[in-house]
Amino acid sequence: EGIFSTERNSQNTTVTLGSQVKTIPEFTFSKLPVNSIVIPGTVAAIDNDAFTTCTKLTSVTIEAGDEPLTIGYNTPGNDDGPFIDCPLTTVVVNRDINYTFPTGDLDTPDEGIFGGKSSLVNVTIGDDVSTLTPYMFANSAITGIDLKNVTTIGKGTFEGASSLASLNIPASVTSIDNFAFKNCSSLATVNILAGSEDLTIGYQPEETNQRGPFYQSPLSYIKMDRNIRMSTNYADNCDQSDEGIFSNEYYNDDLAWTTRLVIGNNVTTFPKYMFAQTRVQQLHIPESVNNIGLKVIEDNELINAIVFYNTEVRPTLVFDAFGEVTTSVGGIVISG
Repeated sequence: EGIFSTERNSQNTTVTLGSQVKTIPEFTFSKLPVNSIVIPGTVAAIDNDAFTTCTKLTSVTIEAGDEPLTIGYNTPGNDDGPFIDCPLTTVVVNRDINYTFPTGDLDTPDEGIFGGKSSLVNVTIGDDVSTLTPYMFANSAITGIDLKNVTTIGKGTFEGASSLASLNIPASVTSIDNFAFKNCSSLATVNILAGSEDLTIGYQPEETNQRGPFYQSPLSYIKMDRNIRMSTNYADNCDQSDEGIFSNEYYNDDLAWTTRLVIGNNVTTFPKYMFAQTRVQQLHIPESVNNIGLKVIEDNELINAIVFYNTEVRPTLVFDAFGEVTTSVGGIVISG
């Protein structure tokens, strides 16, 4: 029933949208055998079901514009993301998107704008994008992502991105919501770059308990050069060693697997349980750190040394700051 809907999908169709196009109505391209589409910056809104059953659409480019793009979702059957029927391999986003999916119901990867796309391997984020919406690239096949000037990473944005191997979190990012990196089973490297604002980060609320945002990601290299704060709900509910920011049981039976930890001089605080249940062998605490929370390395299997680098100013330690470890700490060194 859409304007260009067709059952004749044997031939490919080329679509060019001119600068006069402001809105793409519902079902406009339903079942159309289009391979790629460019959404100009003049388009302000894409209604529900515009790309329903576009089974040949592999590439979507959203061009920069003066206003965010408002985009609907796929309503036939179960409500899903707008491109759920499309075998997308490439997505380019050059402006923010207002997603009309009911916020309270948005809770699975297939409901994200580009979610549920195991075919999606290439994602480019433009300089003008500040917010990544919930489950936006969940269950994709990307191996890396340049976050450019993004400030907010929504709930479940990269959940299930099983090929994502490394992650640089730039200074612009100040908020990461719950589930953002859930089940990123190849994520080995995380680099949190210095910035003028702290990074507030959410957790993985499960039915019976909570998990840290990188739980069950095989982190072998963590570099952080600014403070990380727990969201309010995270801080209120974090009360055991497998719930810390970098807490992880992944590959705990593999004794060859270790985590290298590099902490920059912009870090002043370790929140509670931060490195609990990790495979860090040495905790080097720079002189900038002045506050260490509860049980920051509890249940660590390989820790053998804790090194302080300031002999004049001692950090504030809460009672039981280092908790219990499952191996003997070979030494506590104060280096001046």
